[in-house]
Amino acid sequence: GRGEAVEAAEGVLASEGAVTVEAPAVAAAAAVSVGQEELEARVVAHAARADKYKAQFEQLLARVEELSTLASHAEAAKQRMVDLEARVEELATLAESYKQQAAHARHELVELIQQQDEVADAAAAEAAAGREELSEQLEEA
Repeated sequence: GRGEAVEAAEGVLASEGAVTVEAPAVAAAAAVSVGQEELEARVVAHAARADKYKAQFEQLLARVEELSTLASHAEAAKQRMVDLEARVEELATLAESYKQQAAHARHELVELIQQQDEVADAAAAEAAAGREELSEQLEEA
């Protein structure tokens, strides 16, 4: 650390026989130099961490965009399902309407057939009565 750097600088100065008055100033300059190197190393480490965090953030942002796209696709699919359900409901209503119309038409057809049968029966009865009357007239003649 910084204290060790100051001691080392003082040790070098003492071994070289430096003047003791200058020693504290030189030691302080050496300590500042070491402190500056430590600071630069910390700045580099912070920059590396910042780059790492930036990369992680960019990955997260890409994932959020992916999820947003998926969510919009899901929303569109959900809307299509709602539209399809509405269409199925319309078709079911239409089918029910056609079924009712067909039942009504069948009922009318049955009534028409009954009326035709009644008319045919009445015509046959009339024809039989006419034949009987004719044969009676022939017998009288």
